[in-house]
Amino acid sequence: MEKDIQLRELIHRMKNNLAVITGMFDLHMDYIEDPDSRAIFQSFQIRVISMTLINEYAYTHGTFSKIDFNNFVKEMVKKIGNFYQEKTKHITLDINIDDVKLDLEKAMPCGLIINELITNVFKHAYKQNDMGKLSVSFSEKEGVHTLIISDGGIGVINEAQLLQPKSLGYIFVNALVLQLKGRMEIDNNSRGLSIQITF
Repeated sequence: MEKDIQLRELIHRMKNNLAVITGMFDLHMDYIEDPDSRAIFQSFQIRVISMTLINEYAYTHGTFSKIDFNNFVKEMVKKIGNFYQEKTKHITLDINIDDVKLDLEKAMPCGLIINELITNVFKHAYKQNDMGKLSVSFSEKEGVHTLIISDGGIGVINEAQLLQPKSLGYIFVNALVLQLKGRMEIDNNSRGLSIQITF
């Protein structure tokens, strides 16, 4: 019971600290007029919100050892979609998550990977008013977890740039996949982009 109380206090403090950081981003965004700079700030803000959501979910539900990943992912996709409303209103969501529970050690990097990949879809896969689809599936079989995020968008024109990316987002995803001791497979074709991560 004492350990449980200490964990709740720790996660509560982390949640509050992340909320302060998010608030600071909001304040700075009001003074940034350059669109590129705003986009960078917004990307960091969304990452912090994803981390906040995991801690908030653990604190609210009182589950420190396991996170119900189904409800968590749906809630996270909804929150991120709020940042890209002009595009998301034209994108159909297909979310298929098994009844999987992850411990915080895996839920945090996996949640951040999902954040990066679906943000990438909202930002780059479709033009402003194009109709599109975002598919997110997560399954577990015999201890092996498989995450697949795909779209029917324009894909990536230069395969070499995709496999050896310079963007912070893909560098970040690669680091998180290594943290999970997993592997990433990329399928880039005329039907769009599909990324599968197994750990």
